[in-house]
Amino acid sequence: MKIELKKTIKLTALLLLMIAVLPAYSQRQRWLPQNLAEYDNAAYHFGFTLGFNMMSFSVKPADLYQTRWYQNESFKDIYMFQNYDELRINNIQTNYIPGFSVGIVGNFRLGEYFDLRLVPGLSYGERKISFEIEAVKNNNSVYLNAVDKIESVYIDVPIMLKYKAMRINNFRPYIIGGLEYKFDLLTNSKKNTDTFSSENSDPNVIILSPNDIYGTIGAGFDMYMFWFKLGVEIRMSFGTFDVLRREGKRDNCMTQNISRLSAKQLNVIFTFE
Repeated sequence: MKIELKKTIKLTALLLLMIAVLPAYSQRQRWLPQNLAEYDNAAYHFGFTLGFNMMSFSVKPADLYQTRWYQNESFKDIYMFQNYDELRINNIQTNYIPGFSVGIVGNFRLGEYFDLRLVPGLSYGERKISFEIEAVKNNNSVYLNAVDKIESVYIDVPIMLKYKAMRINNFRPYIIGGLEYKFDLLTNSKKNTDTFSSENSDPNVIILSPNDIYGTIGAGFDMYMFWFKLGVEIRMSFGTFDVLRREGKRDNCMTQNISRLSAKQLNVIFTFE
């Protein structure tokens, strides 16, 4: 995910640069008839969003986790490890699976260049956490890769401030940022609470807390069509909570090697207003 994050930062910086230079550049452009010329003067308006997302995690491993050896008693309930005498975690990695999101838009005008936006919606996505493991049986070591796939369906409630640059004919760039409350509907489902229950199951040892608060920032542009306004936006969100649940049986040899697990999400969003 580090590569994707670097690309996101570069793209966001490029969009911000566009916002900085386009007002001056626009003074040199010829005037064209404007669609929806008075649209941005309305006190409020509504719409909907469709988008794609890539959910992932930021993992902070426990100190010296690669030196910790666990005996069979501590992982005997995990099916894929039952026949080994001891094990340790050599590495922890995260991967993303593309997802999608939908929402509704409530936009409230604060001034010529600022809007307050409420964009409640639903987002679905999956993430994977991979554990590279050295396991020992009868003094012989084998190397395993345990992959935990975590599905989430979030109720999203973002509150954001939108700064709009000067309109250039039927084009207007903007930056946006704010806070976002998320509630995961799948954290307590049976699929996400069975821990290595069968030979063919995924590990499912990583269980998330349902609540999180994200900080979010992004940039985009609005295009004024004849009948509606189309927005294209890229936004990065970072969770502020440690969402890893460790109580009871969830506190095991794998979760003990994670000091902090925080969520992050890259969104590409299309708005129709």
